[in-house]
Amino acid sequence: MRSLKSRLAVVLLPCLMGWGLYAVFACSPSVDGDGDSDGDTDTDADGDGDGDGDGDGDGDIDADGDYDYDNTCDSQEFTISTEPPRLMLLLDQSSSMIESAWGGHSHWTETQLGLEALLNDPRNADSYFGLDPFPDGDMDYLVRCHDECCQDVLGCFVDEWQRCINLSMSCGRSCMVDLPPWVPLGLAPVSGPDIIDYVNLDVVPTSFGNTPIVDQLRYYLEDHSDIMPEFYADDGSAYLVVLSDGDDTCEGGDDTPVSDVVAALEDVTGRLVSERGIRTFAIGFGDTGGDMASELNAIARTGGTPHTSFFPITEEGALLEAFDSISTSVISCVYDIDQPDATADPNSVNFYFDGDVVPMDVACEHGWRWADDTHLRVEFCEAYCDRLKAGEVSMIEARFGCSTVVY
Repeated sequence: MRSLKSRLAVVLLPCLMGWGLYAVFACSPSVDGDGDSDGDTDTDADGDGDGDGDGDGDGDIDADGDYDYDNTCDSQEFTISTEPPRLMLLLDQSSSMIESAWGGHSHWTETQLGLEALLNDPRNADSYFGLDPFPDGDMDYLVRCHDECCQDVLGCFVDEWQRCINLSMSCGRSCMVDLPPWVPLGLAPVSGPDIIDYVNLDVVPTSFGNTPIVDQLRYYLEDHSDIMPEFYADDGSAYLVVLSDGDDTCEGGDDTPVSDVVAALEDVTGRLVSERGIRTFAIGFGDTGGDMASELNAIARTGGTPHTSFFPITEEGALLEAFDSISTSVISCVYDIDQPDATADPNSVNFYFDGDVVPMDVACEHGWRWADDTHLRVEFCEAYCDRLKAGEVSMIEARFGCSTVVY
């Protein structure tokens, strides 16, 4: 994920006689040493003290007595920025995640490797990540309920069934999702080490047996702005990333049809977008068929992202590719700029990528457009947006004072 903040240099220059010619004219030295070109050795051209040469005292050169846009070589710097993406990782930590996949790796091992690469990537340093593993349990619960033997139904469970039954009865949080995120949202360099430490704990994921996907998503429908206000800002930059290896085993009962679970997932993800401005991605360890695929596709289909089907992880490297696709898609091409000085004409502005002009295109197909009526938010479109997402632009610049180049 690329950096989402850069400096926007705004140059206030007139175009009365052409960009280069007038810039030279306006900044050329006088011949009598007083700062004007009338040869009278005073400090303005007409004796009224404003230095504009027209005698009306308003500081511009049109002699109408009002205050007009600046016609000097003034310049100022603005901050151009966009809301950094905030991704909460919803990680399935049911015991099936320790099952072997390919190359001798378990799903959990693939997750460990993928998260380490994601969170240590310098491109993601300006993005926020948090971790909310599900089902929930505090550290005491994890330690007390960790038991690899009792997760092996065909192995030692046969010999120690009584102990395992007693353990399961005292460890009844396999469908619980009431605790706050294990790792709060933070910039990747801050939250990343804590996330990696968690997934490397020996007591996970062998402390739980179920997969409460629907209820975990419903948790975020509730207002938790007291503990994570930035995630509930409703500015379109908050995302949930569901990572699971199975279908929901907690919604309804054992006889609940998959279609009912799919409907519940579509409802909750759709409401997350419409009510909270939170979008959802889905990643699954498994192929594109079966109950898990149906449910994860339901999440992706109504999650409000460009990826309307889940990312299937079926081979080594696929998780890294999924993370990269998600990272790229959450980069915004809508930027906020500071309020320019009153002397900057908002109707005469051009934007530049590394010195090359970007044309204005209200259809948002071949350039930029204003994203709001205040002209303080600009959206870069299509190929220009792609360049931003690919990290190919090092400087975005805006210049007020010249006629806008239109596509």
